[in-house]
Amino acid sequence: MTPEVPTNRASRMADAVNNGRPVEPDDVRQGRSGRRILMILLVSSAAAAALLFAVFAFNSPDLAATDGNARTDAEGAARFDQP
Repeated sequence: MTPEVPTNRASRMADAVNNGRPVEPDDVRQGRSGRRILMILLVSSAAAAALLFAVFAFNSPDLAATDGNARTDAEGAARFDQP
């Protein structure tokens, strides 16, 4: 009687691990590769960069503004030293 060859990927990997054999590279690859996936990655990265730029551009006046209640260094130091 010959041993039955597993047909699904999980069974093949489990049998290889249990028997001390190396697992086939095709069985452990995570996802697809190719031009379509590369284009999705590039478009999504560009969209994220554009969104980040837009957020900074929209908030730039607030980021450049100074505090209107800011004291001089001497006033702040004197107030800090008081008990």
